Amino acid sequence: MRPISAFSCLLVVTSFTVPAQTQVPGTSASGVMLAGSDYKFSGPAQPVAPSQLMLISVYGIKTSVSKPEVAVPTVTGWPTSLQGISVDLVQGTPNVVTPLPLRAIWQGACERPEACSTITGITLQLPFTLQMDPTAYLRIKENGAPTGAVLIRPVSDRIHVITHVTTHR
Repeated sequence: MRPISAFSCLLVVTSFTVPAQTQVPGTSASGVMLAGSDYKFSGPAQPVAPSQLMLISVYGIKTSVSKPEVAVPTVTGWPTSLQGISVDLVQGTPNVVTPLPLRAIWQGACERPEACSTITGITLQLPFTLQMDPTAYLRIKENGAPTGAVLIRPVSDRIHVITHVTTHR
C-alpha cells in the first residue's frame, strides 16, 4: 500500500454562478461570481474541510494576471496575496477574518468576449481553525478592496484518494 497524502487537488469540472439571493455581506451584485470549485455541483455553498487545499475559479476579477504564478513558501509561510489578489476566510460571531495562504493564481482569457469572460483560478488552503459555521464564506479582495465572495459549507472532512497505477517494463 502507498501512503495517503493529507492534501488533495481539486479539478474544476462544473460551471455555475452564485444566485443573487446568496449575496454575502460586504460584496456587490456586480462583484466576483463563482465559476466552479468542486467535482460536482453541490449548491451555492461549496463544502470545505479544515486544512483542505482547494481551487476556486471565478469570473469578475479586474486585475490582469499576465502569467500563472505558483507561490513559494518563505520562512513566514505561504503568501496571502498573489499579484494583488487575496482571499479571507470570514467566520464566527462576531466575524473573525483569517487571510488564507495562496498556492497559485492563473487567468484564462476568453477569445470571444461576447461569448464568455476571463476566468481566474486561485488555489488556496483553508486553516485547521475552520469552524462548522453555516454563515462562513470566502471574501476575495483585489489590492485590499473586497470584490466578491464565495459561500462555503464547512464539513468535518473531505477525503479524496487519488490512485495511480504505473506499469514498469
